Amino acid sequence: MVNLEELRDLLRKERRMDELTELDDNFYPQVGSYIKDLENEIDKKQEENKKQMLRDERESAKRFIEKIFDRRIGKVIRLASLNTKGLSVKEKNMTIEEREIFTSLKDELKEGRKKVEQKIFPKETKDTQENNNTKEKLNKSEETFSVVRVLDNFPKFVGSNGRSHCLSKEDVVSLPKEDAKMLIKKGVAEKIEGDH
Repeated sequence: MVNLEELRDLLRKERRMDELTELDDNFYPQVGSYIKDLENEIDKKQEENKKQMLRDERESAKRFIEKIFDRRIGKVIRLASLNTKGLSVKEKNMTIEEREIFTSLKDELKEGRKKVEQKIFPKETKDTQENNNTKEKLNKSEETFSVVRVLDNFPKFVGSNGRSHCLSKEDVVSLPKEDAKMLIKKGVAEKIEGDH
């Protein structure tokens, strides 16, 4: 269970260290339980001086946790920013809540960076997108087409893609996989090795 002294020590460590201090994954819910327990104790106490001591402890705990959270979130923001620059960043020592913040920030920063880069370098960004689209189309065409060598003249035919094909002996062509299989089966073509 968390207590005031632990929070004070943790704040000192967070101020001293550049990286996140190791915490239990359930640190924030534990702090919430600690504050709630203090409030329950305040309600139960009859003596005003004891109530005041508990109120002071509660307020100190709230101040410490707020400062701890601010320090830690600053570190999480820095890590998310480094990640958007392409640097490998580990989510080491993050609590569950901090990991969620990190992931959300990282995604938002990447998207924001992309938008800014499009405004600064519109042609480069467009070219990069076009290259990615071309690569994607090539990958798709590799999946649906086969490259074959024609072994014998074959009369003009309409392929499964709706295009007309006129094949001559020794032609090397890219055909829809269905058509290529049919021609190979008939002994009119052979598959080029290395084809997918």
